[in-house]
Amino acid sequence: MTLLVAALAPLPCPAADAAWQALLEGDAERALELYRDRIGEAPGDDRAAAGEIEALLALERFDAALERSTTRYEEFASSPHVLAAHGSALLRAGRLIEADAVLAALEETEEAPPRGLIALARLRGARGRHQEAAELAERALLDGADDPVVQFWAAESVADRDLSIELLERFVAAEPKGADDRLEAARGTLRLQDALGDRQVWVPLAAPERVVVPLRLVWDDQGRKLGYVVEARIGPKDKPVKLMLDTGSTGLFLVERMARKRGFEFLSEETAFGGGGDKRHRNRRGLFSSFRLGEVRFGEALAGTTRSELEPYGRFHGLLGIQALSGYRAVLDLKAQQLILTRTTSDDVSGEPFWMV
Repeated sequence: MTLLVAALAPLPCPAADAAWQALLEGDAERALELYRDRIGEAPGDDRAAAGEIEALLALERFDAALERSTTRYEEFASSPHVLAAHGSALLRAGRLIEADAVLAALEETEEAPPRGLIALARLRGARGRHQEAAELAERALLDGADDPVVQFWAAESVADRDLSIELLERFVAAEPKGADDRLEAARGTLRLQDALGDRQVWVPLAAPERVVVPLRLVWDDQGRKLGYVVEARIGPKDKPVKLMLDTGSTGLFLVERMARKRGFEFLSEETAFGGGGDKRHRNRRGLFSSFRLGEVRFGEALAGTTRSELEPYGRFHGLLGIQALSGYRAVLDLKAQQLILTRTTSDDVSGEPFWMV
């Protein structure tokens, strides 16, 4: 029995190394084949079990990845590698609360897998906990600096702008296979950073202790609640624009024709992913000299624009994400139709978590 256990235990081997190298290079099909060969030889190899899940995710076989990771998570309950892969599968499936609960265990794990740490960093950033996200990203980079997946997502989380640019440049230079969308997104971000130079964005100019902003409910054609609209003031002339509140985004997004009328300064163009059609849209990025919501005011407000109309009736001309509410506790009083912002410096506030994905 001792010999059998030894034979099934995870051991370093050329096949496992080759599988990981294939995954790093973006050859997920080859990685999946090698990991499955390894599992056939050593069913107790938790790293191979985790690698199989990562390969399925890279191949965008998300349902298969989640099904496999759920099974493996039960089989390898003490393995941080399987835990990390399972959390990543939950994240990709949109089960964010479950993913956060699973991956949180890695915070206390000394040798946590870098991909698990970066997945947790993404989740913390998605909840506006940017300092935690930056710290997790830095931990992921200690052992995962050569992993394109870690490079790409760490660039979004680290606090150091120069490091973020360096990571994206390394990711683009590596040109991993099967990462065309990420490569295009990285190139777009680098163009924007080059255009920005040393300019800061979303610079706080006025931050009162308490602000109350009227909300207006918008319905769709079927009589269902579509969302809530606020009126902001944008540009050097402080012109009004109606924006749909969108807790699933980070910043400001406007219809291009409306942006031009409000002093939009074009900086760069990039490809956005999502929506209808081929799910690839050319968006223009740039700055508004001023953005005001109630008495909360920012300078150099970074925004994206689109030529497509967001809503056919003109009830709103853009989307407003969480960025403009940074530093405030936001209360949606739907009965009174008010957005109440109370300034806070504490992370320990009650309420429902938001997710920016």
